[in-house]
Amino acid sequence: MIKIEDLSSYEKNLKKCDILLLKTGFWRWRYRNKGIYRLENPGVSPEVADYIRSKFENIRCVGIDSISVSSYANRGLGRKTHQIFLKDNEYRGDPVFLLEDLNLSSRYLDRLKTIFICPLMIENIDSAPCTVIGMLR
Repeated sequence: MIKIEDLSSYEKNLKKCDILLLKTGFWRWRYRNKGIYRLENPGVSPEVADYIRSKFENIRCVGIDSISVSSYANRGLGRKTHQIFLKDNEYRGDPVFLLEDLNLSSRYLDRLKTIFICPLMIENIDSAPCTVIGMLR
């Protein structure tokens, strides 16, 4: 599970960004086509979701390179993480959108300037496949 300690040294940068990409390395092909990808994936703890919502209301989106921000091994915690990110009544600011199952293999991620997220617009669903395009500086 990704914990607050994993992010706290980046607080200065987190105050300046509006999207947080969590690069765990799980996008690698040695995981991708095996059961480990969906059954032993890293996840985001509810404490981290609360930390982000409470302290960084500028962050509007969190992306991760595993199948979900919810760890399969900790499904109850994962549900709570999703609820914290997506609720709009207990926190200042808008809910935080989630991008899951990203391929963050590019060595140019530190040069990202702008990210465009283009979801398929389908009525009556709570998630959708997206095309994500990054522009570099």
